[in-house]
Amino acid sequence: MLTGLFWLTAIFGVGVTVVDLLGLIGGGAGDDQAGAQDDGGGAPVLSFLRWLRTLVYFCLGFGPFGLAAGAFGSGPVGSLVWSLAGGVSMSVLARLFFRFQRTRLDSSLHDEELLMEPGTVIVPIAAGSMGKVRVLFGQSVAERYARAEDGSEEFASGEQVVISRITQQCVYVRREEP
Repeated sequence: MLTGLFWLTAIFGVGVTVVDLLGLIGGGAGDDQAGAQDDGGGAPVLSFLRWLRTLVYFCLGFGPFGLAAGAFGSGPVGSLVWSLAGGVSMSVLARLFFRFQRTRLDSSLHDEELLMEPGTVIVPIAAGSMGKVRVLFGQSVAERYARAEDGSEEFASGEQVVISRITQQCVYVRREEP
């Protein structure tokens, strides 16, 4: 009976993980969409999805560890202990990996990093109107909607500017000083 459970969880855990790594399920194994919901309406669904992802990684450890323990001669109790330890270990390692990936390897460019950075106007900025600028920041490229810091100024396409202020709607630019 335990062997069947080990096989079932191994096939489920490995199968879902392989399909996820191949990119056939949404955006990838480490995507955490909790930050994408501004209102609290999606919290129960996100909580369920987080729980389901933890279950997949638990199965990824539980099944194979149980099968391996049985193959090496552990009895039913020993196999169950090894499988539980493997499932909990895989769950914890997966959570730690995704937390590390989200905090350390996040290559997204944050708006505050653009302050006082030079940029190029790519959509002209007319007096009092909005245009667009492109900023090269390291190996990243950011394009933001932009307005002139001095509302009466105008900027042509290709003109070099500096980002002087950032709001939620756009960035404000001024002429680049020599």
